[in-house]
Amino acid sequence: MERIVIRSSNWLGDAVMTVPAVRALKRGNPSAHIAVLTPEKIADVWRLVAEVDEVIAFPAAKIFGVAKLIRAGKFGTGVIFPNSLRTALEMWLARVPRRVGYAGHSRRWLLTDVFSQEKSAPAIGPGQHQVHHYLRLAEHLGASADADATFGFPDAAAKKRAPGKPARIAICAGAEYGPAKRWLPERFAEVVQTLDDPAGSHWQLVGTAKDREVAEKIAVLCEAPANVENLCGKTTLAELIAVLLESDALLTNDTGTMHLAALLGVPAVAIFGSTEPALTGPLGTGHAVVRKRVECSPCFLRECPIDFRCMKEVESATVAEALRAVLSAQPRV
Repeated sequence: MERIVIRSSNWLGDAVMTVPAVRALKRGNPSAHIAVLTPEKIADVWRLVAEVDEVIAFPAAKIFGVAKLIRAGKFGTGVIFPNSLRTALEMWLARVPRRVGYAGHSRRWLLTDVFSQEKSAPAIGPGQHQVHHYLRLAEHLGASADADATFGFPDAAAKKRAPGKPARIAICAGAEYGPAKRWLPERFAEVVQTLDDPAGSHWQLVGTAKDREVAEKIAVLCEAPANVENLCGKTTLAELIAVLLESDALLTNDTGTMHLAALLGVPAVAIFGSTEPALTGPLGTGHAVVRKRVECSPCFLRECPIDFRCMKEVESATVAEALRAVLSAQPRV
């Protein structure tokens, strides 16, 4: 039996975007043992994926410790999704016979199968999602990356809410990459105030401890703080998954949490500014993307060097209407 180890990205959003490639790889090699090597912090995502036979989680370990974990699995093929030098070196130190990955970052000599973006496929551009970048590696290994494999995220049961029952809405107002991806906290609060009804929707602010301050600002700005719960920095990834599964929708910036919601079948209203939704927008159906096209967007910068117009021009009324439409589209019991 072929044994394949896949090196996951270290980042939540990137890891979720590789799920279709992992699923396609398993479908193309149904008898193979598929293991995913992942940082412990995002291991719970991979435990959701039925096509993964084994999850090898590691803490913030040194490179030799990670290589030792790989070597113990006696894998014949290593698929390296991240483009870093370190991840290729892990596989090389583990003596995995076949090491597959994209070229770049001075790591070509560490790979046995050097997959060149330029020679194998057109460069990713507007209209082609980042998910295809990973799917091409799966195709190189014999997988069939059809539309179902591309967007075949695990389907959650259709969310149903009884008439008159308050909506449960999660908000992710942070963004790990940098402030250029973060919509204004006062605008998030305005959306809460616009959509809140006499029955009182339940709003849960989610994110890491770094997001707690901005989440607290949003909570204070809301006129009905009893309906707003700040969970930033208080949940594990498994607990965040549970919160999202109980939510009727997610209001978010371009974040890993947005991709996680899509994976779980939770509709997202995603606000984009400095990044491009055609490349990294939420996959699947039922989502809404809100953006204001300006001459300097997408810039892909961590911080805006001018006046942050791409986010400032996104009005709370527009976002509230998008969220209202997403909630209205859900079936009722």
